[in-house]
Amino acid sequence: MPPEIKERVKNTLYVLLMIVFAGAAYAAWISVTHIGIPCFYRLFTGFKCAGCGNTTAVLALLRLDFKAAMKANFFMPLEFAYIAWIIINYIVFRIISI
Repeated sequence: MPPEIKERVKNTLYVLLMIVFAGAAYAAWISVTHIGIPCFYRLFTGFKCAGCGNTTAVLALLRLDFKAAMKANFFMPLEFAYIAWIIINYIVFRIISI
């Protein structure tokens, strides 16, 4: 394997690991402190925004409560599929592109 492709693979894995680490650290922070990033839309209007549903669904998934996750955001499986597609495209085009 050429050295430039090895470097791209290494850099791509580094970026993905940092994203996973940041997400895990944020999830752990919320689980321990029950303090998250405040939703200014909900603060000012009193209504939940789409991000509130996503956060609630992800936290329910971390507890393996699939029913609550689907209740919080019914489209979460589609969002996960879309995010997986974005990650796969990022990996493929970052590593293979010259």
